[in-house]
Amino acid sequence: MLAKRAMTDSAARRLPEHSPYAQAARRDHEEYGQKIIQAQQLHEQLPAASQRPWSWGLRSGHRVLARDVERTVGFLDDTDDAIIAAADLLQRSGRWREAWERELDPLRDSVAALDSVLEDRAEMTAQEERAATDLVRLGDGISTELDELTTQLQQDRIDVDSALERLDALTGELSAAVSRLQQLHIARLAEDGDEEEVLREAAGDVVDEEYLSLRARRHRMEHLGAGSTFWHLSPVLWYSSWHHTSSSALETHRSPSASGSTAGYSGGGFSGAGSSSRF
Repeated sequence: MLAKRAMTDSAARRLPEHSPYAQAARRDHEEYGQKIIQAQQLHEQLPAASQRPWSWGLRSGHRVLARDVERTVGFLDDTDDAIIAAADLLQRSGRWREAWERELDPLRDSVAALDSVLEDRAEMTAQEERAATDLVRLGDGISTELDELTTQLQQDRIDVDSALERLDALTGELSAAVSRLQQLHIARLAEDGDEEEVLREAAGDVVDEEYLSLRARRHRMEHLGAGSTFWHLSPVLWYSSWHHTSSSALETHRSPSASGSTAGYSGGGFSGAGSSSRF
C-alpha cells in the first residue's frame, strides 16, 4: 500500500497547477488521503482471518463492516489509477496514450450508437427524420475529428488542455443535436401531457455508464447533482438507452394491467472482505 500511495502522491505533485482538468484530479487526491485513513481505521476493526469465529459474517454488523472495507479499498484502487493517468496525460508522459483513449471512449461510444438513431425511421415525421439525419452526419464528422486530435497531440501541435476542451465542445454539439431529436420524438409519440411526462421521466431510469475519464471527473466536480454524467459525456449512447427505456415506460403507462409482476428473493453466502493486499 505504501509503495502505491507514494506513486499516487508523486503523480499528484506532477499535475499542472493551472489546468482546470487537473483540479478534478487534485480534489480526488485530497479525498484519497482521507479514504486512506478511513480504510486503515476500518481494517483495524476487522479480526484477522485466523482469529474469526465460525459465526463471523453472519451478523449484519460484520457484513456492513466488511462491505465498508471493500468499498473503500475499491475507491482507493480506482483513484490510484485515475490520478496517475491524469498526471501522465496532462504531462504527456508515461502511459498518456492510454489515458487519452479513455477520454475518447464516451464520444467513440456515441459514434458507435449512431445507427440506432434511425431505427424507427419509417415512423418518423419529416422533421424528426431530418434531425436524426443531421445528428448522424454530425457524429460522422466528429469521428474524423477525434482521429485528427489524436494526431495533433502526438505531433505536439496542440496542448492537452486544448484537446480536452475540444472534446467537451464536440460533446456539447452532440448533446444539442440529441436534445432536438428527443423533443421531436416525444412530440410524435405522446398523445397528451401525461404521456410527455412519462417519456421525459424515463430519463431517470437510464442505467448510467460509469466513465472514469478525467473529463468525467471534472464534470462531476463542477456539476455535483446536476444531472447524469452519462448524458454529458456520451449523449447519443444515452439517447439510444433512453429510446428503449421510454418506449417501455409509455407502453406500461398505456397498459398498466399488463405490467404486473412478482418478485422473488434469492439469498447467497457471505464471503466477507478485508483481505485486500493494500493492508
